[in-house]
Amino acid sequence: MTVYDATTLAVTDEIVFPTKAAESNTSVGYTALFDGERFLGVTNLFPRASISIIDLEKRRFAGEIDAGGCVGIYPTGERSFASLCASGTALEISFDESGVVTERTETAKFFDSVDDPVMLAGARIVGERWLWVSFEGVAPILHDMVRLCEELGHELVEAAPQIDVEAHSEATLTVWCCHIAHDIGVLSAMTGRP
Repeated sequence: MTVYDATTLAVTDEIVFPTKAAESNTSVGYTALFDGERFLGVTNLFPRASISIIDLEKRRFAGEIDAGGCVGIYPTGERSFASLCASGTALEISFDESGVVTERTETAKFFDSVDDPVMLAGARIVGERWLWVSFEGVAPILHDMVRLCEELGHELVEAAPQIDVEAHSEATLTVWCCHIAHDIGVLSAMTGRP
């Protein structure tokens, strides 16, 4: 991992960690800065799903956490995160300053990974609560957001909006291409090469 000066974009340091990182897209959930901004998590998929924990303060690789077939990093605190599992659950993990797991629990099933899987691009709502949208437009939530909204006096009405999957796929491809074009421009400017 290369560290740059935010003003000059000059390289200031490098943090070496095992080269297992998943680099298939720009999805939220592949890398994440934890609350407090001391630790960074990187999703690994090779040879199995795991999370590399990088200590940004000490500029070192802290450790690797086995994700047990779950993917994604959704911070829930300074040293805790959730990861989506193929079983339709989320794995909730806490770790210490050395990247060693201190607590590991699995939630109840809250989405169907076969009939209506969720997209990796989740959104953090409040505190440790995350929201994901499924391919059919359903929005399962890691923690009971409905109850919280009702407690705050909101009236909730269930709805199932229809999503044009083809249009969504085209829009997603356009966004990815824009990100790639931007990254090429940044690299060109940094290196002075077209």
